[in-house]
Amino acid sequence: MLLRFRKHRLYEDLYRCQYNLAGIYQRTGNLSQALRHVDVAIKCASKTKDKLAERESLILKGKVGFILTKLSKIVHVGSNHHKLTTANGGTFTSSSASLSSQSH
Repeated sequence: MLLRFRKHRLYEDLYRCQYNLAGIYQRTGNLSQALRHVDVAIKCASKTKDKLAERESLILKGKVGFILTKLSKIVHVGSNHHKLTTANGGTFTSSSASLSSQSH
């Protein structure tokens, strides 16, 4: 179906499909698919010279990017915690907890 939209230059309809698919993928947590579809929506909106549609797509892309950034930070922190836990023989103690236990 999407190929027909492209073939007949129905960019407004293709925009709506891509934008809605991006929103669905974003809500279901499939962020990479959401980014792919929102990028196509942005291109379609640009071809139709619809500034409102282009702006809506860019806002959605920003939301998806923000979620991805937050998730990557969470994964990074979790990875660092795992490295510290493994390096300490399976137990993680912060330096302040270690210092307070040494002073008693």
